[in-house]
Amino acid sequence: MGKTRLLDELIRLSRARDIDARVGHATEYERHVPFGLFTGVFGDCATDGLDDGARAALGVVLSAPGAAARAGATGAERYRLHRTLRGLLSGLVRPSGAVLTFDDVQWADDASADLLGQLLRAPLQPRLLTAIAHRTGQLPPKLARALAQTRCRATRLSLAPLHPADVDLLYPDETPQRRARLYQLSGGNPLYLEMLARADDAALTALTPAAPAEPAPLPSSLRCLLSMELDALDETHATVARVIAVVGDPIHLDMLVHVMQRPEAEVARAVDDLVARDVVRCAASRFSLRHPLLRAAAYQAAGPAWRIHVHRRVEDYLRLRGAPVTVRAHHAAAVASFGDLDAAETLVAAATEALGTAPAAAAHWLRLALTCLPEHEETAEHRAGLLLMLARALNLSGGLVESREIIHQVLGLSAAHHDEAVRYRVVTERLLGRLDESKAALQREVASRSAERDESVGPLLVELAGAHLLGNELAECARVARAAVEDGRRRRDRGQQAAGATLAAVAALHGGDAGEARRQLAHAVPTVDGLTDTELREHLHLLPPLAWAELHLGRYAEAQRHVRRAADIARGSGRTTVLPYVFIVDAACAVRQGRVDRALRHADDATEVSLLIGSPETLAMARATALPAVLWKHGPVTALEHAELLVTDGLPASRWWAELAVTAIAAVHLEAGRWQACVDLLQERADAPAGGVTALHTARASGLLAVARAHQGAAAQARQLAAAAVRAARALDSPWHLGLAHLAHARVLAALDEPTEAAAEADAAVRELTKAGAPLDAAVARYVESRARAATGDLPQARRLLGRAKSACQASAAAWLSSEIARAEVRLGAQAPRPGAGPGGAVGTLSERELEVARLVATGLTNKEIARRLHLSPKTVEAHLAKVFAKLDVRSRVEVARVLGAAR
Repeated sequence: MGKTRLLDELIRLSRARDIDARVGHATEYERHVPFGLFTGVFGDCATDGLDDGARAALGVVLSAPGAAARAGATGAERYRLHRTLRGLLSGLVRPSGAVLTFDDVQWADDASADLLGQLLRAPLQPRLLTAIAHRTGQLPPKLARALAQTRCRATRLSLAPLHPADVDLLYPDETPQRRARLYQLSGGNPLYLEMLARADDAALTALTPAAPAEPAPLPSSLRCLLSMELDALDETHATVARVIAVVGDPIHLDMLVHVMQRPEAEVARAVDDLVARDVVRCAASRFSLRHPLLRAAAYQAAGPAWRIHVHRRVEDYLRLRGAPVTVRAHHAAAVASFGDLDAAETLVAAATEALGTAPAAAAHWLRLALTCLPEHEETAEHRAGLLLMLARALNLSGGLVESREIIHQVLGLSAAHHDEAVRYRVVTERLLGRLDESKAALQREVASRSAERDESVGPLLVELAGAHLLGNELAECARVARAAVEDGRRRRDRGQQAAGATLAAVAALHGGDAGEARRQLAHAVPTVDGLTDTELREHLHLLPPLAWAELHLGRYAEAQRHVRRAADIARGSGRTTVLPYVFIVDAACAVRQGRVDRALRHADDATEVSLLIGSPETLAMARATALPAVLWKHGPVTALEHAELLVTDGLPASRWWAELAVTAIAAVHLEAGRWQACVDLLQERADAPAGGVTALHTARASGLLAVARAHQGAAAQARQLAAAAVRAARALDSPWHLGLAHLAHARVLAALDEPTEAAAEADAAVRELTKAGAPLDAAVARYVESRARAATGDLPQARRLLGRAKSACQASAAAWLSSEIARAEVRLGAQAPRPGAGPGGAVGTLSERELEVARLVATGLTNKEIARRLHLSPKTVEAHLAKVFAKLDVRSRVEVARVLGAAR
């Protein structure tokens, strides 16, 4: 209660301090007008100095003709449009700052909710304040999620009703009886109170219920009050108010004249009278009613049939003046009825225009267009085409479940669109993570068409092989993929041959047969490279798995070339639902090559697309792919938060990606020192009903488990697991996997106090990881080797290794890993013999006071107790203890006691 008033005050205070304040508000009767929440924010943006992309993005918000096509970033990738608009907003922020206010966002259209959600998740800059007002419990789910994930500092205000004492303060000149009546009728709502205060005593008496103990519902009382104001107008004035209410504010005078079909002078006089009475307000030649509540009263007083007449006149006015179909569609939607083919045509045209930038609005218009079309044989195919378009709009706007239901309608409605509907169903099921349903449907389709020797079975075989692959049914995947290749050869479909060979290669790779994977890629890659973009468009889904196989075989340049081509074709052909997979593989390539910022950027792209289309499967895949980069950049605390979000929202449904996610989460637990959590996670996966771990992930999982068990003191099991990891990696014939296995073995040996052997294993890891082109993994191996060399007394070599590791981390923007290595350098420097330090190893590097603190720590005293004993402040004790930890290279007080005991 009072949210709009608070925003108005915020705007006034901002402008009084020369802070630019921009106002956006959603309206109750235009919930399907795309970007309606932002028209006020961007309405007066100057276009001078803007590039073509920024102008096009601005045109999308302001419904400029053809702007959606020029904006480029549409469909599932419309988050790029959002980023362009976010950049425009950043450019509007003055040195003194800026304020954005958004009122009544409970009525925000879907496109506005998407854009505002991205603004909240990725804040613009520190000098921007964003204020959002909504009715309690009515915040759109997209915005609720964005607020939960925001990196902004957020303040929440819950506005309670006013108290009787507040009314006394606001209206001190009123009599106590009138103030009591105002409070009773307003219920403490400041807006209602302000409007009721305009009424005279007779009106308030008429509104006061006969039984004070049971007051009438406030909305009806308020409607009565507003109706009194409108009923006092003559016919012409009342008609002007109703037209403005129906059309929506603001409205120009010439539109009023066209709709009312009265002389311009008469309409102008009526408008001036209403402005004088404060029923209508004027701003820059446009007119609007005083308040949304007054508009609601006038709208309801107009009557439904009369409203339809006004909308029809407005649509006629807009069409005559060449307004964009997306602007006309709101009014065409209001008049659309069964058999109205003109309205249906307008709605379909508007949906086509808005499909890429505002797919939820497109879906709304397509539903209405379908209600206009008669259902008979002549229109069946047209209806099926519109239903498929509706399914696509829902796919892009997060309505995957409803899209799936509509596709089922098309499957029973049209033979001509059957194959396209099947492909849509497969894509939708996969995005939803319903892999078993997708596979079962494909098996039925393949069985029926094979029995009838249908030539269209080939593409379905490719999809079925993919379904088996995602379920880790590798033998079945290989079998069906070979059948797809043979069918493609028979029909001379090179794209299908390449798709089948690619899936067979990935199946072989996951099964641990790198040689077979290379043989299959030797057929697939030349074929793919020989296809035109038009030919490849129908087989676009094969490029991400092709790049995935190339990544794991160390062919990074080829992998990136193929994902770039996939992205270009997807954008050019509108097949943007493949983009999450493209970005995920691109991020994985960047992670392997140690390009941290690129990995995070592409994982963020995949996350944004997944949120926009509502795909839990690709969202989980994107978050899993980002985890190593998050760890290297921000450290285990932040990485654990990301891992927790991944687990809470759900792991990928496909076993292939679930294994990758579990391995990535286990690695984060390991770096955070959470040994048991790492063990539990990997053991639970190994004991899952599906059983075992895919050969591609065996070496990695065994290595992580070995390190965790070594730190828990299970030496024998740790040695066995480390040896198993090395054997599995050698069988894969992959330098990266072999390097990680050697690294895990080195960490096990280091934890078991065998530094010489640990250094040798770490050196082997460095060689393999360098060969694999994985600089950050090699840096970690050098870090482990340096610690082992230092433990053997080879401090110069340890320093050289740390220097090379730090250089690699700095070049890769791995901030946390770089800082860890820098701290290791400090500790290593502290281990250098000091004059007069005498024997005693690292303990000998401690000063007298540090040694004194360390000995008291070893006895079990707390910092406060040590401070009292030595007559120091607790902070001074903390500072000494930090130096003790660094010089002794320990992380706990228990380890301090152990090192001192060993030295004695």
